[in-house]
Amino acid sequence: MVLSGLFQGPVVLLGISPTTADEARFFRGVVRAAERVGVWPMAILLRLMPLMARSAKTTEVHKQELLEDIKMNTARDAVRVSSEYLDYIAADRDPAAELSASGHPAWVVHAEKGDGGLTDDERATLEAAPTVTLVTIPGAVFLLPDEAPQQIAEVIATAVAQAPNRGPRTQRRGCRGPRVQNFSWAPSDLKGCGSRGPRALVPDRAERKEVAKDVVASSKAGQR
Repeated sequence: MVLSGLFQGPVVLLGISPTTADEARFFRGVVRAAERVGVWPMAILLRLMPLMARSAKTTEVHKQELLEDIKMNTARDAVRVSSEYLDYIAADRDPAAELSASGHPAWVVHAEKGDGGLTDDERATLEAAPTVTLVTIPGAVFLLPDEAPQQIAEVIATAVAQAPNRGPRTQRRGCRGPRVQNFSWAPSDLKGCGSRGPRALVPDRAERKEVAKDVVASSKAGQR
């Protein structure tokens, strides 16, 4: 999204794997095997995923929510989506260099050990970029938003607070949908709005600070 030039940030990227070398070899093996022999390797992986959810460093209530989410996945859909994802990160390109050259403010978050990672060259490229901030969460964290909600909330709050103030915009005439903010998803099927949905209503600096406070407060409440 950021590299397409259609979104200028700020953006927070959690546990990303920009290239094949960053993605877990085991996961890549499961997906590629499922492409050749059928979906059963992915079906086995999905059966094992509840073990990760049960061992997550989060509340029992949230663990149950994770388990319910995992049950909604099907092996066939998981193989299709994962195959497209692996093909994308295998393309002959340098996402770290492209992100650095974009000039858009970005926060790239990883744990010391966990899902996704960066090669030494990618890390050096991003560290040298004036608009990119690398955040490393101590320890092993495989489910970043679930196991490190406070740290993630603080990063998001920082990004929101530093969003440029482009001034307010109004909805297009005839839109029947609600106004949206520039960090929210704009519905595309609202009557009278055309194919792009309503225009964004960009929050001013005071509103962004309030949003940042709400994000952190919500994260703390979820940990109780």
